[in-house]
Amino acid sequence: SSSVVFAQYGIAGPESFCWDFDMVDIKTGSIIGYATDCGAITEVVGEASNQGWKVVGTTIFHFPGGTIASRVLTTVQPVTHGSPLFTHITGAVPLEGTNNVIYGDGKFQSATGTVRFSGTGDFSQMHPVLGGIINIDCIFTLKIETGE
Repeated sequence: SSSVVFAQYGIAGPESFCWDFDMVDIKTGSIIGYATDCGAITEVVGEASNQGWKVVGTTIFHFPGGTIASRVLTTVQPVTHGSPLFTHITGAVPLEGTNNVIYGDGKFQSATGTVRFSGTGDFSQMHPVLGGIINIDCIFTLKIETGE
């Protein structure tokens, strides 16, 4: 459960659904850690056949030298064109000059900065009756200052 994930790091969070994934350095293709991404739907928008969501996204990035957690407001909207493998486009862009880092340890203990992401997802089987499966393909951009 997300409350266990958040409690492990002393982070308060909304009730969420979470998943883990490997983090890959886009330049080298090397796995550089893993992340736990959690989303809490705060509002459903649109009609049933064309539904989107407003989501509070909390992501915990586990690097060998420490951990960073961020929280950002996320938009999830139906795909209007593109790959048939995905049903929705996701994205979160924090306001310039804000800090959405909510936790850091190790070499990131005093980290500040922004984390943004954009991606796609297949939410067609998200409902538990359909298997509770979500396929996500996202790119995260971290702009972090550690004070070192």
